[in-house]
Amino acid sequence: MFDEAAGLPGEVCRNGLRWARTAFAPGRGRPDWKRIHPQRQRRCQQRLLCAVCTRPADRDGEGYLWLLGALPDGRLPEGELTAEPPTCPDCVSVATERCGHLRRGGWITCRVRAPLAYGVAGTLYTPGRVGEPAVEVGEVKDLSYEDPRAPWVLARQMLRRLTGCTLVAAGAPLALPNASLISFPMPELPCDCV
Repeated sequence: MFDEAAGLPGEVCRNGLRWARTAFAPGRGRPDWKRIHPQRQRRCQQRLLCAVCTRPADRDGEGYLWLLGALPDGRLPEGELTAEPPTCPDCVSVATERCGHLRRGGWITCRVRAPLAYGVAGTLYTPGRVGEPAVEVGEVKDLSYEDPRAPWVLARQMLRRLTGCTLVAAGAPLALPNASLISFPMPELPCDCV
């Protein structure tokens, strides 16, 4: 398992995952639309908050609202893994206007009935020799929480598997259909540190 003696930095959650430490200064600086701050990403994914404004993501009878880059074959992201947190209707136009990836590659909004907590993306390590630090193996993009290597990952992003997807809109920033803001209890989280 991880420990500081193994030479791995990070913050350990109660479930044994180790998360990369990052500087955090909310309200300072300018948004980097190419990547979301790791702590903000994890918090938004865990609590199903909008990644842009950090308010609760929109949810109605069809599920949570997700804004994603369009898939090359035009299909829905059913069963896909994503590091992108959900969104709210007010932030869709802001994100599609300011995010170059969405402007260039197209986008979709969809409702997701069951955004299942799946795992993490980060850097995989192996134990070092006795008295030596752990050895970096490389980056992993989709490691399940159940994978026996999970305790040896320095996580940077939480992943969810999108199931029960329904298309809402696609293409250029346009007004979304009326999305009701209904409050639902939050699902159980696999990791309790935020």
